[in-house]
Amino acid sequence: MDRKFDPENSDRAAGFMKFRYSGGDTVIQWFDRQALNPWDMLRRYTTGWNYVSKSNAERFRFANATVVALPEAEGCKVDVRMEYHAFTVPGLFGNKGWYVYQTNYVFEDEILDAVEKDVGK
Repeated sequence: MDRKFDPENSDRAAGFMKFRYSGGDTVIQWFDRQALNPWDMLRRYTTGWNYVSKSNAERFRFANATVVALPEAEGCKVDVRMEYHAFTVPGLFGNKGWYVYQTNYVFEDEILDAVEKDVGK
């Protein structure tokens, strides 16, 4: 939750939680070259980044996240799934709009590493 994901739905018995991102969209920051721009986010967290999407990405958002934690013999197994949307023109002849981009699992790994670190304390 320290990364601006707020619980939206949960089922404790099933080990399921769904989170909504409350941090807003990442938008083009022409005045701040240090800020992450939509194409930076596409490149960092999805498999959909290419030079066409870079030049056409206007907004990026973490759409939602789901977490499933199931008991295992020596603890629990945690599965994190992210959904990313970007306002862009996909490909050379696509229509501008919001599109879902496939994760490359970098953010999920970052979250699981942070959870593992916190649990180990």
